[in-house]
Amino acid sequence: ASGGPSHSTTVNLTVSAPKSNYTISASPNSLTIARGSSGSATITLAGTTTGTVTFSASGQGSAQTIAFSPSSLSAAGTTTMNITVGRNASRTTKTITVKATGGGTSATTTVSLTIH
Repeated sequence: ASGGPSHSTTVNLTVSAPKSNYTISASPNSLTIARGSSGSATITLAGTTTGTVTFSASGQGSAQTIAFSPSSLSAAGTTTMNITVGRNASRTTKTITVKATGGGTSATTTVSLTIH
């Protein structure tokens, strides 16, 4: 019926973009590699991401080269971390920190690298 009472209300609506929530792990988390040789570990990205996640490593010496294949992921999955140890590398044990960055956040895991 027109002309009847009217009512109004205010509604506040907040829209948030989904957030990334992921972890990474390494298998194996300990490698022994001879000088002049190479080895690898599988890095698993678990959870959700809203963007591309790229991988990096730190803690290796100048005689070690680390590469990821693939170098990035856009969803949960795995990448292979390949480590090449130079012939002149020192016999030592190092902790390699693997970092995944993307989707507004980051995650880390470690791999113990023994060079003999």
